[in-house]
Amino acid sequence: MEEMSMRYVSKFLLGIYLFFLLWLILFKLSFNLPQFLTYSYSNV
Repeated sequence: MEEMSMRYVSKFLLGIYLFFLLWLILFKLSFNLPQFLTYSYSNV
């Protein structure tokens, strides 16, 4: 029983970690996107 709950907790933490990582990447992309677009457009 204890082993099962530990596995569940580790899966839960991994899910939270992956979700946080994805959110961070999306936040960074959305933050850098306008700058990147203006940079690429000004270069053309």
